[in-house]
Amino acid sequence: MRLFSVPVVALAFLFCAAHAQTEEIPAPQDTVAAFLKSISGKAGVSRSIEEINQYLDTDARTMNAIGKDGKTRPAIQPTSEWLEKGLPHWEKSGYIEECLKFEVQRYGNIAQVMCPYVFTFGDNAPVQGVVSLQLFYTGTEWKILSYLFTHESPDKTINERFELEG
Repeated sequence: MRLFSVPVVALAFLFCAAHAQTEEIPAPQDTVAAFLKSISGKAGVSRSIEEINQYLDTDARTMNAIGKDGKTRPAIQPTSEWLEKGLPHWEKSGYIEECLKFEVQRYGNIAQVMCPYVFTFGDNAPVQGVVSLQLFYTGTEWKILSYLFTHESPDKTINERFELEG
């Protein structure tokens, strides 16, 4: 009886290990793309704060590194405040943001997603820049912890850094 139980236990272990390795974990960049889609829309289109919040950790932070007067200092605020201030303007004038390419670094349940973006606000010309997001995998989904962005400038272009065409 003992000889039989060792191979059975070994096979059960191998089966469980193989199953654990093939378990499908969503890609963190899919969460980023869905989040950006949830905050985007044409003028007059309302956004669902519930939908937006499903991608965010409750303590998520938004930071911009857009300097004024030649000085760069990140402005940090809770993402909830950023959305509270931004959403009414985006809904009134229209705001569309999308990533052009994703660079993902992942280790276990943490991920860093960096991507060049382009957004349009109302009738203004499109603006490009880079966004860096940090995410945490809860065991069932990725949550955005932080959202750091900066706009492109003549001395820092995204096309060279991210090898974009055009």
